[in-house]
Amino acid sequence: MIASCEQETSIAVKVRDYPEILEVNGTTYNLFSEEYKNFIDALDDDKKTMIADYTQNSIKKPFTQKLTVNCNCQPEDRGCSAIGAYSECCICCTAPQSAACGVYFGLASCQCSGGNPTPRLQNTSPPVTIYPRNIAKLINYANMNGITTKGITKSFEVLINSNN
Repeated sequence: MIASCEQETSIAVKVRDYPEILEVNGTTYNLFSEEYKNFIDALDDDKKTMIADYTQNSIKKPFTQKLTVNCNCQPEDRGCSAIGAYSECCICCTAPQSAACGVYFGLASCQCSGGNPTPRLQNTSPPVTIYPRNIAKLINYANMNGITTKGITKSFEVLINSNN
């Protein structure tokens, strides 16, 4: 008798189980964004193009409320913001730091670089607005197209559950 075990590489998520908009802790978000970057970087060029096209053409920002990032930085601060299909963020950095913001395959990133890495807002990283349903749709799309989603799905669940 021959028995085989297959490791589960993809997990489908139920989009309606998640809120459209959620504010999460910046520190927890940074952990998710690292996993997201690893997820994207592991894809071949064709799959990256497929994900980029899907993000640009199929994902829409929720319109349930006016969504714009606003950090209200002090005049002497260096600040920036980023808005993507899956999240938005902003940050204020004290001199001599510089603020670096951008979007990577739909996921916003905001951080201070140089000097002391602690941003002015709060004692930890500022909160980040995410669009959980959009992230869930991306995971399902990747899953339906044969992309391994187990790692990113688990990281997404940790991110969502960090607010409970």
